[in-house]
Amino acid sequence: MTIRLVCTLALWFVVCVGAVVGCATGGAVEGDVDAGGGGARPDSGQGSDAGRPGTDAGACPMSCASGTVCCAGACVDPRTTASHCGGCGMACAAGQTCESGSCRASGCVEGCPDGETCTGTTCRCGASPTCAAGRACCGSGCIDLSTSALHCGACGNACPSGQSCAGGRCQAATCPGGCPTGETCMGGVCRCGSGTTCGTSGGRGCCGGACVSLDGVGNCGACGRTCAGSEQCCGGLC
Repeated sequence: MTIRLVCTLALWFVVCVGAVVGCATGGAVEGDVDAGGGGARPDSGQGSDAGRPGTDAGACPMSCASGTVCCAGACVDPRTTASHCGGCGMACAAGQTCESGSCRASGCVEGCPDGETCTGTTCRCGASPTCAAGRACCGSGCIDLSTSALHCGACGNACPSGQSCAGGRCQAATCPGGCPTGETCMGGVCRCGSGTTCGTSGGRGCCGGACVSLDGVGNCGACGRTCAGSEQCCGGLC
C-alpha cells in the first residue's frame, strides 16, 4: 500500500513538471511572434511615393519642352501654373496666382489664367496684356493651342518633327516641308483657317485663322506678341 502511494505521487509529479515546462515554452514562442512578427503585418505605406507633392499623375503624350514638367498628362510651367505651382498637384488657393513657383496673394479678384501673372490689379502674359479667348499664355506670349506645333493642346507640347497641329492634336503632315506656324495641312495644301496659306515671306502670319501683318504693335514678330506702352514695332521687333 505504501509503495503504491509513493509511485502514484511520483507519477503526478512528473506530469505536473511537464505541463509547467510546456506552458513556459509556448509562452516564449507566442511572445516572440508578437514581438518579431512585424514582417507579417500589412505595410503602413510610410516611405512610399504615394501622395507626395509633385508626383506626376499621368503620362504626357510627348516629351515636355525645357522649363516645363509633365503633370496629370499635360506639360505645364510650374513657375506660373496656379494648379501646379512649384510642382505637380501643388495648387494655389482661390484668388492666388503662381509667381516663380510660389503662390502669392493676387490683386486680381478672380485670379489670372495659367501662365499669366497679376501686376497691380491686371493679369498679364509677360509684358503683354492678358490673352484673348482661345489663346493661352506660354512663356511670354499668347498662343493658339489649337494650331501651334510648339504648343499643341497645351503649353510646351511640341509636335514631333514633320507633324503639324490641328484642333490641339499633332497630326502627320502631308504637305511637303510642313506648314507655317498657325496653318494646317488640308488635302495636301497649307491653309490659314478656311483661306489659303499666308506664305513665309512678306511679314505676314496666320493668327487666329486669319493672315495678319507681323509688323504691328499687336502682333510684333509673332501672333499675340504686343509691344508695351509707347513702343512701336519695326521689322518684327518692339
